[in-house]
Amino acid sequence: MAMCIGPQVVKKVGDVKAVVYLQLASLPFLLLTAYIEHLWLAALGFLFRQALMNAGNPIQMSLMMSKVSDSMEGLANSVNQMVFNLGWAFMGQVSTGIVVKYVSYWGYAYVFTITAGLYLIGSTYFFLVFRGFTVKKEPAASAKIS
Repeated sequence: MAMCIGPQVVKKVGDVKAVVYLQLASLPFLLLTAYIEHLWLAALGFLFRQALMNAGNPIQMSLMMSKVSDSMEGLANSVNQMVFNLGWAFMGQVSTGIVVKYVSYWGYAYVFTITAGLYLIGSTYFFLVFRGFTVKKEPAASAKIS
């Protein structure tokens, strides 16, 4: 379902703005998950946040792949995945330290709030870097009848 949202947003606002809008639209749901005390509302917020972030990922990957040469696409994808996974690997210890220090409710609230701030910074940076860039669509190959 989330994958169907992205193309509709791209049609209305363009590739770069679609990624930024989808990421920014996910932030209220991230903060809802951080501060709400009702499990079902937190779960709903989590699902909406994931859907919005996942809707922007293919668009972001398309932009990245269209920006690099064909011979470098594998390396670009690998570096992107490595950086993403290193963030998960190293920030787990940091976020656990925050949760332990500030106890469960406030610890998680601080971690999610910091995450929202980092997403805001990342989305703004992404917009500043890619704002004048659009994906060049290749013309469809016409069928030749011999």
